[in-house]
Amino acid sequence: GLFDDLLARLPENFDRQHPINQAQSLESATLLPGYLLSAQGDRMLMGNSVEGRFPFLDPELINYVSKINPSRLLQGMNEKALLKRIFRKQLPAAIVNRHKQPYRAPDVGPFLEGYGKEIAADLLSPSSLAKTNLFNAQSVQKLCDKVQTSRRVSYRDSMSYVMILTTQAWHRLFIQGQNRNG
Repeated sequence: GLFDDLLARLPENFDRQHPINQAQSLESATLLPGYLLSAQGDRMLMGNSVEGRFPFLDPELINYVSKINPSRLLQGMNEKALLKRIFRKQLPAAIVNRHKQPYRAPDVGPFLEGYGKEIAADLLSPSSLAKTNLFNAQSVQKLCDKVQTSRRVSYRDSMSYVMILTTQAWHRLFIQGQNRNG
């Protein structure tokens, strides 16, 4: 099955590796080929007529870095500590010192006006929330009020709002089997 396939792709000494190396092996075997490189890499690039290069996937570089003591690769939550130290003189301090900026779901903006607002109001209505029975309707209403009245929506509130909204949409489409008008 899938688990056996995953085990077959892991290095022979996986169980004796440092946890950081284990995480790297798992990511390389699972996320890298099918998701990061294919769906998020090549397909996205080709779909926009862009040719991409992935210099950190050079086999010689990967072989070299795999021999570095894992404690030098990750310092606290600073995942690129060694890389930042190496390029500190070549990069602006603002780049070296900034926090990680992950790829995120859309912000609340599109759901606060026009058609997006109508969709959000429908999916987050008390009756829709009752049908899915996944979220506390009062808490969702408080979040909706906060998001709609705040001049600046926090990252956490934005992600919570979009997560609830997309979960409601997913549930309606795949569990209830309805479209917006159904």
